[in-house]
Amino acid sequence: GAEVWGDSLPGSASRMEQLTGGEDYDLLFTAPRGKRVPQKIDGVPITEVGKITARKGGIFLKDRTGRLIPLPQRFGFSHF
Repeated sequence: GAEVWGDSLPGSASRMEQLTGGEDYDLLFTAPRGKRVPQKIDGVPITEVGKITARKGGIFLKDRTGRLIPLPQRFGFSHF
């Protein structure tokens, strides 16, 4: 599973626009726990926005109160 920290998402769009919009793109990657990740790669700022978890059952959005909100299995922008 995965946990996305809503308050850590960069940008000015609403959380739902960030999670489901189709206009802006960001590169998402994972790194092993404890691995030092630079603050920038080729001038592009790196922002930690969540973590991979042992929990089965999909992706959860963690809100500012710490509540985990399950996200739909299929969501996002569809071009077709």
